Amino acid sequence: MKICTTKTRLTEEEALQLASRDNSGLIGTFFNKLGHVPKEVSVLQIRKFYYPYYLEAAEAKLLRAAGLPTRRVVYTVAMEGGCGTVQQMKGRPATSYEEVDPSAVVVCKIDKAGADANVAKFIKRRAYKIFHQYPQVSTLEAYVVYKPHYACLCQKGERRFFRILDAEIKDRNFMLDIKFRELTFMDKDAANDRIDPALFFPENSPAADEL
Repeated sequence: MKICTTKTRLTEEEALQLASRDNSGLIGTFFNKLGHVPKEVSVLQIRKFYYPYYLEAAEAKLLRAAGLPTRRVVYTVAMEGGCGTVQQMKGRPATSYEEVDPSAVVVCKIDKAGADANVAKFIKRRAYKIFHQYPQVSTLEAYVVYKPHYACLCQKGERRFFRILDAEIKDRNFMLDIKFRELTFMDKDAANDRIDPALFFPENSPAADEL
């Protein structure tokens, strides 16, 4: 299938290196200085996938007193297609159309109407903080773009877990670390085969919600 996607800036080799790094935090650093040897993080499998975002440009209209012209402010925002989180953007990402395997594409769970509603709520709250009034919001432009990510199935000691890396900005996506097992792919059966269930759920392992 052909999708609109942002640029992949992280190679698979770089993703493997990034996923295997572990931030011990202050307590871990203290114990490391005492001679404690931390357990290594190993990457068992790595797969590339594409996560949907709505990119929207919307206009906020704010009425003004004494016959002054209506104030108009244009916001450009991105909303995650999986959970609906909205963030304001500066500029627009470079995109291109690519042919990809449907089994690597995450289903966008929020439709256009839901995206418009979430974006309008975000803009109204944002505008109220600045102008102390709620604006009328209208969508100027909206489209879905897919950001490339790497899903890394990792192991540290006896524990297995996912680390998700944003291949555009070359950094961890901590929200998707938690939400990855809840995602649905376009070709569900094929997507399930991409991460070996025998590795993720070995015999006598804890249940999925305990990992």
